[in-house]
Amino acid sequence: MEALVFVIIGAVLFTQAWNLLRLIDTKVMGMVAATGALALGALVVWQPVAPVTAVGGGVLATLILVAVIYCAALAGIGLWGFDPRALGLYSIFLAILMLALVGYFMLGFNPAAVVISTLSGVVCLILTVLFGLLFFLLAPPFRRIQLIVSWFYLVGSILVALVGIGAFLNIIDLTV
Repeated sequence: MEALVFVIIGAVLFTQAWNLLRLIDTKVMGMVAATGALALGALVVWQPVAPVTAVGGGVLATLILVAVIYCAALAGIGLWGFDPRALGLYSIFLAILMLALVGYFMLGFNPAAVVISTLSGVVCLILTVLFGLLFFLLAPPFRRIQLIVSWFYLVGSILVALVGIGAFLNIIDLTV
């Protein structure tokens, strides 16, 4: 299930990166974010493959639920014109939470699965940087860093999605 979560989060962030670069409309970003929120929410509700994954169910559900809130807020900005500053303020919470998850994955709290812990820790570290940059772009706001944040989002979203795609193609083993 981690693979699907990483692909969905990567797709939403990828679309947001193109929107930050002003190359796609905010409505398209909102539609992709709403679809991502619905898909991630469905994963939490139905838990299709949770018993075979290496990451603990509570940790994965927490990661998914905060991503659902992020996607829903992004959809609100794109579809209904909500204030993006609220997303910037929420992103600092996400950055701190992702940093805590980096500690969980990288410091060996999950000794049963070293590979997925390392890869999940790397993904959470990438997300920590991205959400921290988004905070500085939207909350204060520092508009001069928009191009930098956009390119970080573009590259970071591709890396997050590649981990998920690698798991789908069995290049990366995410099961115990």
